[in-house]
Amino acid sequence: MTSKSRLERNAKALAEVIAERVLCNLTPTYHGFDAISGMYDFDRENQRKFNEAYDHYFTAASIRLSSLTTEQQKLHCENVEFSENYDTLRIID
Repeated sequence: MTSKSRLERNAKALAEVIAERVLCNLTPTYHGFDAISGMYDFDRENQRKFNEAYDHYFTAASIRLSSLTTEQQKLHCENVEFSENYDTLRIID
């Protein structure tokens, strides 16, 4: 069974990455549970918990990023590295 704290951390990290990619008009590399499903032996209960945590953190990240001014959003997008390898490092601890 996957620990709740690890599951929550990965859900939060994935949500942040996806929210940034959406803000910066980039196609998300990952989508929800599919992003990490091959890296864990998730049972249905862990998958449900992950999806709930992901939805919560994605909403929070989207609200936070959309509250930035247009100039702040532009600067944010210029300063974020969007390579797939970098995304993976941010998601998987």
